Amino acid sequence: MRVSHTYRQTWMSRSVVALLLLACGPKPTSSPAIATPPPRETQRAEPPPAEAPRDDRARLGALVADPASDADGSKRAALCAALGRSKDPGAIELLLYVLEQAPERQPAIVYREAITALGMLGASEATDAILATIFRVPEVASTQNVLERARLALAQIGPDAAAPLAAMLAGKHPRVAELAEAAGIEHAIVETVAMSFLALVIDGEHAAVQDIRDVLTSARCGRDPEQSGRFAFAAQALGRLGDAKSVAPICACLSGVLTPEPGYTSAEALAFIGGPEATRCLTNLIGTASYDRESVEPGFEHELRWEAVRLAALAGGPKSVPGIRAALRKSKSREVKKRAHEFAAMLDALERCTDEACAAELVAHGTDAFAREAAAFELARRQPRSPDAALAIANAFAVPNFDTRVSLAMLTRRLAGRGGCPPCADALATVLGAERGKMDARMQAAVLEARATIAVVSASGTDARTK
Repeated sequence: MRVSHTYRQTWMSRSVVALLLLACGPKPTSSPAIATPPPRETQRAEPPPAEAPRDDRARLGALVADPASDADGSKRAALCAALGRSKDPGAIELLLYVLEQAPERQPAIVYREAITALGMLGASEATDAILATIFRVPEVASTQNVLERARLALAQIGPDAAAPLAAMLAGKHPRVAELAEAAGIEHAIVETVAMSFLALVIDGEHAAVQDIRDVLTSARCGRDPEQSGRFAFAAQALGRLGDAKSVAPICACLSGVLTPEPGYTSAEALAFIGGPEATRCLTNLIGTASYDRESVEPGFEHELRWEAVRLAALAGGPKSVPGIRAALRKSKSREVKKRAHEFAAMLDALERCTDEACAAELVAHGTDAFAREAAAFELARRQPRSPDAALAIANAFAVPNFDTRVSLAMLTRRLAGRGGCPPCADALATVLGAERGKMDARMQAAVLEARATIAVVSASGTDARTK
């Protein structure tokens, strides 16, 4: 399996967690891209009995008022989880009360389970409280902390969470602004959280898309190290939203000497948006892209050139292949040609697979991960907003490549729409469940993307964090 030697790897997809960690939590002691999962007891509450007692609200209220008998928070966490599964809107007020508790009175696990429960209940009125909790309860970076639970909960709440997130992005959410200032968190970090969350709760027609474009423009291509995160997160969000208006400004920034971030994320965003303009830009990178030598390991200054072969094929499908092959023939770099050979099967497949039926067959039964990925993009172009195509792509999620899995999870979400494909969620969950505890750490980005998709496409009341 291909291994990237730049420092972007899975870090970019997990870096909202890390940005908050750097601002208001303890530093990680190992590479964040392969962070050790937290101890089991910090990941989730112990499951309550299958039939939760009717007095769960009373029991939880009593423990919140007097937590002496629940020092580790496990009882309160289990009760929060039970209330989330109960689908009882009457529990929302109590769960909001749980979030209001001071951190010294309540372990982080209780906040996590309360947030997850509110997401399962679709409690749009909880959005402000959830956002405030992110900044009130800092934790070490993990894939199950308060920030991750908030991301999934807001993805479940959906468009009703957009207005508070847009206010947060603009620096006009009073409570978040107050907490961020008190914690010494710069607004640039608040912006990155808001943009990442918005990409999961809105579609490409929402007014907040322009707010994200404005950040992209003001970040000035991320050339200044202080602006690189803003630009990268804006590009990532716009790519996942499929925003065609962002192609030109993103492409304009992919010139000169680049850094892996925002370089790779910008190129990936173009692939996710697709279309002739994005394809031309990515094809051009095959002969021009260069990373700053100080930002990558020796020999990988031109990594984006061979990565652009794959990304251009995703953006343009079968029509992109002649241009890609021409760009490779013109390349004077033996290393680029050697590395690009990894995508030969994908290009060959696209050349012979030019109709919808062939694309569907390749998604379902292809033997090359990159060929299946490219076929999935082609199927998505031919069947936009199709739950059937979404399910076919979700069923291919087990491919053994981390970048490809990110793409497949994103496409599943884009095609299925909100609440539009519970079987898609089941397909993704089956893979994650089968690999739990033995998954390659490089798959973390794909796991996070899949969880977000599960949260969006499931029926209401689904517990996305268990998937």
